[in-house]
Amino acid sequence: MVAVITGKRAGAPPVIEFAQLSAEERGAKGRAQRDEVPRTSHGGWKPPSDRGDPIDILQASNKGRLLNLVPLRFGGHE
Repeated sequence: MVAVITGKRAGAPPVIEFAQLSAEERGAKGRAQRDEVPRTSHGGWKPPSDRGDPIDILQASNKGRLLNLVPLRFGGHE
């Protein structure tokens, strides 16, 4: 879907309409985006040096939760 903003009247909120793209249009859009940001450019990403450890963040978010329900939160159905 493509959002098209219309109805730009002074003081009025914009109206957002959605247009459905065909498979061919979606494919062309994806190829154009890959020209701008090739897949190989994603491999060079480095996390910020001050970023916390993701596992520590997840464990801290479990504080105060019922321990027997925590596996369900993360997709485990043991």
